[in-house]
Amino acid sequence: MTIGREHYVEAVTARIKTEIIDVCTNCGKCAEACPMIVPAGLEAADPKSLVTGVLQELQGKPGSVESALWLEACSSSGLCVSACDYGVDPMFMMEMGRVSMLQQRGAKQAQTNATHSFQKMAKSVRYLSRLFLEPEVFERLDARSNKARADEPPEAVFYTGCNVLRTPHIALVCLDILDLLGIRYEVMGGPSHCCGAYQVLEGDIGAATGMAMNTIAKMVKSGVAEVISWCPSCKLQFGSTHLPTYAAVHGEMPFDFTPFYLYLDARLGRLEPFMRNAVNRRVALDERAFDPQVNTAVRRILKLIPGLELVELDVAHVGMMRNMIRLPSAKKDTREAAFTAATEAGIDTLATVYHACHREIVGYSDTVSFEIVNAIELIADCLGINYHDSFKEFTRLQDVEKFIDDRAGQIKSHRVSIDELRTVVRKEFVLHRPT
Repeated sequence: MTIGREHYVEAVTARIKTEIIDVCTNCGKCAEACPMIVPAGLEAADPKSLVTGVLQELQGKPGSVESALWLEACSSSGLCVSACDYGVDPMFMMEMGRVSMLQQRGAKQAQTNATHSFQKMAKSVRYLSRLFLEPEVFERLDARSNKARADEPPEAVFYTGCNVLRTPHIALVCLDILDLLGIRYEVMGGPSHCCGAYQVLEGDIGAATGMAMNTIAKMVKSGVAEVISWCPSCKLQFGSTHLPTYAAVHGEMPFDFTPFYLYLDARLGRLEPFMRNAVNRRVALDERAFDPQVNTAVRRILKLIPGLELVELDVAHVGMMRNMIRLPSAKKDTREAAFTAATEAGIDTLATVYHACHREIVGYSDTVSFEIVNAIELIADCLGINYHDSFKEFTRLQDVEKFIDDRAGQIKSHRVSIDELRTVVRKEFVLHRPT
């Protein structure tokens, strides 16, 4: 029997019933742990009633006004996961609750929104990555690149996801570190290997499932037992939704899906001898709550860097990444709280953990008393790896047209339309300018 998209969608539907509806006791603890309750104006709402509304959405019935606000405000912080005592994955519950809510509001509109959202992202990734990288460097991040020799299959797939290609220096450092460790890997990522996050966000579970299963099939074809992932959003989509659904259909998980920092953490004995260069900085992490194991791994690696002092900031860690904080007031409040705490702590470097967090705040570099970098850049400095952060330069520039004109030859080498690139890049520039 040929397994098609409809079989996976049916499996998702079955999982919603057996893993959420049949198991959830409606205790409300996930809502009590949610950091978005107060920003969404739901502090007076009964936590149990909020969960009831989500369960109603999952059963194809309209939930309450309050539960709808909760679903829309969800920042995927993951704090709800450890709060559940009954084996429910509240993040899967919230994702699918939002999908069901949007489907009930209008399936065709959900499809239209999902298509538009994905196309907008794909265009931005396509043009920014080519604006920032020479063609020969860009090829390293192309999904067709394979660092394993033909007679030696790859040990792992390095999966970039889509959006890290807007900050390509981060992904390039990761590849150099894998090279340093002698890992044979194949690169996959970009919009042609999407995890389906944009479709899920807009409520089109059919398109999301089809896209994700296509990506999983490509990973399976590579023959690897481990996929090394960078993006936490991809980790959520594959970890909570698509890989368990694949396993429900096929009877087994196809491979391990391991965040990059956890992969490094498990190989510290091999990495540490290369960590020779002192990085004399007083550093605080701009971390997120989504994956505590990743935060622990980042700390453990940074503490091995000679000369680096790690400082803890007493701030709330809201959202999977800063771009996932959908309420503008909450996003501003958490950013200002982090900047204030960093200033008071007297640090000289604030290090983001993820790429989207980096995009959200690196443009503020000229307004604060510390440098903003991604944590992988500190590891790169220690290892003697150096890549220019073109995205930081781009967001700090006053003349974006000059930035494009200076790279006209590079853009031409990529065989893309410079006029269309200008249109896309102007929007990106406005989006990431400090406000």
